[in-house]
Amino acid sequence: MRCNRCHREAPPDAQFCPECGARLALTCSECGTENGLDHKFCKKCGRPLVAPTTSEKESPKFTSPQSYTPRHLAEKILTSKGAMEGERKQVTVLFCDIANSTALAQRVGAEAMHTVLERFFELALAEVHHYEGTVNQFLGDGFMALFGAPIAHEDDARRAVLAALGIQRRLHEHQAPSAEVLGDVTVRMGLNTGFVVIGRIGDNLRMDYTAVGDTTNLAARLQQAAEPGTMLISESTHRLVQGAVRAERMAPLSVKGKSEPVEAHRLLGLAPRRSALEERTTRLLGQFVGRARETGVLQDLYTQVVDGHGQVVGVVGEPGMGKSRLLHEFRRGLGSRPVTVLEGRCVSYGGSIPYLPIVEFLRNNCGIVEGDAPDIVADRIAAGLNEVGMAPAEWEMYLLHLLGVKDASGAIEALSPEAIKARTFEALRQMSLRGSRRRPLIFIVEDVHWIDKTSEEYLASLVESLTAAPILLVTTYRPGYRPPWMDRSYATQITLRPLMRQDCLSVMQSVLQNDQLSSALSETILNRAEGNPFFLEELALAVGEHREPGHAIPHTVQGVIMARIDRLSEDTKRLVQTASVLGREFPLTLLDRVWDGPGALHPHLLELKRLEFVHERAGADEPVYVFKHALTQDVAYDGLLTHRRQALHGAAGRALEELYADRLEEISGSLAYHFDRSEIADKAVTYLTRVADKAARIYANADALTHLTAALAHIGRLSDGPARDRMLLDVALRQGFSLYFLGRFTESVNHLLEHRERVDRLGDAVLAGPYYFWLAHMYSRLGNQEVAAQSARRAIDEASRCGDDATLGKAHGLLALEGHWSGSAHDGIRHGREAVARLEGTTQQWWLGMAYFYLAVDHLLIGRFSEALEATARASAVGEAISDTRLQCYAAFTSGWVAAMRGDLDLAVDDCERSRKLATDRVSGVYAAGFVGYAHVERGDAEPAIPILEHVVRELEQFGFPQWHGMFTASLGEALRLTGDATAALELAQRGIAIASGARYRLAVGYGQRILGRIARDTGGHDEAAAHFEEALGTFTSIGAQFEVGRMRLELAELEAVRGDRVTALAHAEAADAALRDLDAPIYRTRAQRLVGELRLAR
Repeated sequence: MRCNRCHREAPPDAQFCPECGARLALTCSECGTENGLDHKFCKKCGRPLVAPTTSEKESPKFTSPQSYTPRHLAEKILTSKGAMEGERKQVTVLFCDIANSTALAQRVGAEAMHTVLERFFELALAEVHHYEGTVNQFLGDGFMALFGAPIAHEDDARRAVLAALGIQRRLHEHQAPSAEVLGDVTVRMGLNTGFVVIGRIGDNLRMDYTAVGDTTNLAARLQQAAEPGTMLISESTHRLVQGAVRAERMAPLSVKGKSEPVEAHRLLGLAPRRSALEERTTRLLGQFVGRARETGVLQDLYTQVVDGHGQVVGVVGEPGMGKSRLLHEFRRGLGSRPVTVLEGRCVSYGGSIPYLPIVEFLRNNCGIVEGDAPDIVADRIAAGLNEVGMAPAEWEMYLLHLLGVKDASGAIEALSPEAIKARTFEALRQMSLRGSRRRPLIFIVEDVHWIDKTSEEYLASLVESLTAAPILLVTTYRPGYRPPWMDRSYATQITLRPLMRQDCLSVMQSVLQNDQLSSALSETILNRAEGNPFFLEELALAVGEHREPGHAIPHTVQGVIMARIDRLSEDTKRLVQTASVLGREFPLTLLDRVWDGPGALHPHLLELKRLEFVHERAGADEPVYVFKHALTQDVAYDGLLTHRRQALHGAAGRALEELYADRLEEISGSLAYHFDRSEIADKAVTYLTRVADKAARIYANADALTHLTAALAHIGRLSDGPARDRMLLDVALRQGFSLYFLGRFTESVNHLLEHRERVDRLGDAVLAGPYYFWLAHMYSRLGNQEVAAQSARRAIDEASRCGDDATLGKAHGLLALEGHWSGSAHDGIRHGREAVARLEGTTQQWWLGMAYFYLAVDHLLIGRFSEALEATARASAVGEAISDTRLQCYAAFTSGWVAAMRGDLDLAVDDCERSRKLATDRVSGVYAAGFVGYAHVERGDAEPAIPILEHVVRELEQFGFPQWHGMFTASLGEALRLTGDATAALELAQRGIAIASGARYRLAVGYGQRILGRIARDTGGHDEAAAHFEEALGTFTSIGAQFEVGRMRLELAELEAVRGDRVTALAHAEAADAALRDLDAPIYRTRAQRLVGELRLAR
């Protein structure tokens, strides 16, 4: 072991150096682990180690940051309240050490080495401080420096590179008494750019820091990987300085702690002054120039709209290219023309808030403002409907529901979420189409790359309807997103390109107004802005506000905004960070409630307005302020430490509760947003659950799951106990509901099973009944009949204990369905009738319709076709009554199934095709398509059936629904048999039997066995065919499938007749006639009677 102080070798068991008495170990300040002197990072926790070097311990120049930090920089740090409190910063980290320190110390001796280190640190710190970096730690014979913290500059990456090059240069040119020694010093350096959290800085300037991600670690690893005398910079640093430096790309480096090799560049020196590629960001100010062509396209399209030809426009551009400004100028150019313009905006956190921009349309159209009482909202919705000739009695409740206002009639409570969604879409579409007949209508939706799925789906449906209407839909978005409707012939995409040079000059001069820049400075701005209007303005503003000698032009817009924020007074900076928590737009009343800085906020708000960080929105009932651009809000928000953010979000949530106590439901989305980001777990769960319920009610189940997942994270932070268990179970049941409608059956079961022990521990029947019902429902879909039935019976027991008729009815309905799957149709019918009795007259009308559907398939199984059709008609009637197309879809394919079984094949195809058209979701669409294919196969039409069934089989396999997966796989085999492909048909029929057998769905097993018999018959294997037919007959007999028994007897009779065994053939034909006698299947009964007659005559 070698001593770092005197460089003498010490015995392996020594704890202190026998030469100078220095301790021969470094103790990690984070975890207390002792490390060797040659360790730069703790071997246990990875934290950088501070070595007690000579330069620190013996030289007063380096004993503390206060001793080596220049006075002007120390004053800047100590007067920065953000630095004193701690904040998150983007920095460039520089690690530097002497590569040949051991050999040098051996050569020159301890005393000389002390001088070398002291002189090295002096010149290195001089370069770091020259560029206003700060040395954070000394590490043996090296150090770590930060550029960008605690004080940010626009070009911190460039400053770090310049400091590194300066250190290298000064080592080579140093002319001091020890020049011959310093000339032998070889350093290696590593630089990386990223975020770190700067902790509290004490009065002595000592700074604690915690790395976010691996910002500091990667810089250290690059330094270790660098050859002596070289500097390596990371890809993130290179992107910020390329064009300003000469660098060569290295082969990807494998570094400790990284699973993938990292990109790195060897820094060679400064490059000739030229343009730098900068990060694109979004904000547009200044003079509007360079967009004549794009404005002309919009005006031409609007002319077509006025003539009654609807148009769709997508304005795409990198952040900062001027999408919003283009639309502003287009609107202004419309002047006093008779046109209605409605605007909506998507926000970064709004991807899981259904209908967000659509609600903004509706509010603007009907003149509804924040704070309107429910009766006023209802009146204005009614007025809006009357204005376009729509009856409020028919449509009002859907729009009120969308706005979170309860309809007095309560009629909407009986509708399913899917029905509500469909009717809401129709109400919005009709308002738009009818309104456009009065005068042209322009919809503007900004930032649709953040759009929620429900709004995107609605806009897609609107696009399909506007071709013959005077409607213009304009959306803006960034590259990387493409709206699903942009492939229409009436859709036009406008791409915004960088501005030309002269236009850039005009923008820059409009920002600076009367201020004049030198031609060199103007040229630098133009080159670095690269035609991006936001870059141009921010660069010009930065120069106009900060003209100190040697001022560096910002390299990135991120750097510009961070530097502008840091130049604010401390209280004004605190205000802009506080406002950033509230959102892109924020009411003054809310900001005032949340503000916790010293004194009044108004002087600081005026300063932010003067400096154009924010502006006041015109036309609002109360003062509302808006960040000039979302990026300004993002940068300010990112500068807050987590605990500060959480505190502000919590304060915002509580303030909203107090300010809007009378309409919490209306603002539940905002409350969920803030409390979700706070440490107030119970409030977060409450409001996240509310917004999840709202999403589920309008069939936005993916959004509901997002909110529920967030709620679970907060519940996990609560103390164990019954209250927490109830919350977890409550959220789990809601998740089960949404997962069902998304077709994610396996995931739903696994999720519910996680809570089984908790349900049993609570012993609460009110919760246990619905829990076991949902478990039964999911197991039924997965084909696990035994567990499904057990769970349903447990649900009945629990629901009976607490008088929960709704759960009782649903559980009996589930057992009715199990009767079909298991072949116990009579038991199923008994349960189905009990379900109907329990559910009739309740609000659970969707489940009542499903109970009729379950009864229909039970009757179908045993050949009671009249009863099956009666139940189907009742299911369809319930679906129509509650406007639920899924129920109508199920009823239609069931009636088609009955028609196919009875031999009325044209009707079967028609009914199943009608079902397919009624399907509005993926799952029911697949079910309907399966029966379309089945009906075509029964009719002998293989060609249309094969592609349909291939798609259905793939989808059902993905769903994990084995009953119909097996059945339709066998049907696909039958279709291929009809084409003559016996090999493929055989493989599919066998696979279908295996899948259906695994789910114990014997009806589908019998179908498959029959198909195997037909394949054998086609290839001349009559004995094998007879065996398969007999096997199918036994399967159908075991489940009481009387019609299929008769049909199977008929096929056996025909086979035996071909084989020449007329006696056996006649016996089967007579048995078929007897089986079909009491069934409503005249086509097959006639066929059986005719065959009996022919065989008797032939005896």
